[in-house]
Amino acid sequence: MTRGPDLTTPAALEALIRVTNLLRKAEREALAQVAPGTGLAGLEMAELSFEAGGLNGLALSLLPDGVDLGEDQHGDPTGEDPRGLIRQAELATRERPIHEFPPGTTALVAALIDTTRDRCRA
Repeated sequence: MTRGPDLTTPAALEALIRVTNLLRKAEREALAQVAPGTGLAGLEMAELSFEAGGLNGLALSLLPDGVDLGEDQHGDPTGEDPRGLIRQAELATRERPIHEFPPGTTALVAALIDTTRDRCRA
């Protein structure tokens, strides 16, 4: 699979890398909160983890080949709120004008807004 074209600005690249790192962390944090016997709350966290993983995959597909994602793509859960991490990812997409991002970023932004609205209420 080939990745997206080079981004227009280094700042847009940094914002998109931050988005991928926040979403990957949200995926891990939500999954860590799924425990046997947790009922509906556990199911909601499992779904949130799955959704964050899908959003992360979409964000990763927008990055150019060989980009360094840093250490944040790996690591153990730290107990952070996965919903807050997804909200932060959505806010990171607002740091630069949309035309500075690669084609396809609008789909990511729309999906992040939907997820934030539907699953990440404060």
